[in-house]
Amino acid sequence: MLSDFRSSRGVGMRVARGTVWSTAGTIAQQGCLTLASILAARILGMVAFGEFGLVRSTILTFGALAGSGLALAATKVVAEHRSNDAALAGRTIALLFNGALVAGALAIASCHLLAPWLAVTVMQAPELASALRLASILLLLNAVGGVQNGVLLGLEAFKPFSLLLGAEGLLTLIGIGAGSALGGLDGAVLGSALGPLLVALPRHRIMRAECARLGIPLPRRGTAAELPLLWSAVLPAVLIGVSAQPFEWLGRVLLARRPDGYAAVGVFTAAYAWSQLVAFAATQLTTPAMPVMANVLATGDRRAFRRLLGVLGLATLGVTIVTVVPVIVLSGVIMRAYGADFSPGGTVLAVLAAAYGVSALSTLFRAVLVSTGRFWTQNLHVVIWGTVLVTGVFLFDRFDALGLALAYLMAFAVVVVTQGIAAWRALGAHRPAGATA
Repeated sequence: MLSDFRSSRGVGMRVARGTVWSTAGTIAQQGCLTLASILAARILGMVAFGEFGLVRSTILTFGALAGSGLALAATKVVAEHRSNDAALAGRTIALLFNGALVAGALAIASCHLLAPWLAVTVMQAPELASALRLASILLLLNAVGGVQNGVLLGLEAFKPFSLLLGAEGLLTLIGIGAGSALGGLDGAVLGSALGPLLVALPRHRIMRAECARLGIPLPRRGTAAELPLLWSAVLPAVLIGVSAQPFEWLGRVLLARRPDGYAAVGVFTAAYAWSQLVAFAATQLTTPAMPVMANVLATGDRRAFRRLLGVLGLATLGVTIVTVVPVIVLSGVIMRAYGADFSPGGTVLAVLAAAYGVSALSTLFRAVLVSTGRFWTQNLHVVIWGTVLVTGVFLFDRFDALGLALAYLMAFAVVVVTQGIAAWRALGAHRPAGATA
């Protein structure tokens, strides 16, 4: 019964359970992806590894247009309505899943058509057209997988979510390692799709089983009634991804177009992989907390929400310090693991680690804005972040990969201030569904 699900468990216990499972799954996934980046760098060399990084960044940009932000919308809407309107939650899941299929297919077609132009004109590397086309399968896999993951998080099905993350990371490690050794750049690109491809069907079956367990029907038709959600929740959630990724991609493209640019992109890609460990340390607290926060706000329990937010803030600060300091101290050793050519990138990694340490506060503020339904406000801050990032790329242009890392640090420093102000105002103005002012 849904009443059993809402249950006697305290809010803190729900978040703690989600954090433990989410942390375990993400450590497994990110550990595998980090090892995959080291393998690819050592097998491909610095220049080809830079090309691999830019191809993946380009695919992520197309993926944003394909609806990777649907995951965020799925988490928010399912968490908010699973307890009080199971039918609405089911129709929403079906609508988002069908939307991911359509958007992913359109993105693959667009990528195939634009690949020659992007490779020749934008990347100034005609040989990358085939790699872009091979990587396009990730557009559909990531869009569908994003909705599946978003639903599992919205249902607080943290254990299966985390086990699937770990399995996907391990399979991706095998795919990239074997692909790099057997097929060079194209092999590495194709191998990166192995994990998402093999996990897609099991994840869908588990998602359906979790919905059935909680009494949430998944209709094949009749989802048109929820089309207004496309404006209120889905569109702004998608735009969060669309707004951020093009700025990141542009920063890498500008770096690649410099003399010896792909070598610099290779150094940045290696450093970026490790800086994500810092970012994911913080998101292991905010990601499982966000659906709980949305669900608590939907019940109108503002006091529980504020207590949760206070504990979450302190925990985020502690975890960030524990992860940032070792990465900065060991930055030189870490970069040497990629090969002798990557050794000078220790400073790049140290700056990126500091940047993502600052971003930990941003993930906390983002959770507040999303759980209170301020998707459009969050979009504004993503655009602010991206604008500052690109400005920083030009300001620090002469520093190559280090300049791009400094641009990230400046962008996160600015957006944390603007986002924090918005989150404070959102908490003061929020009213639960059905409440009167």
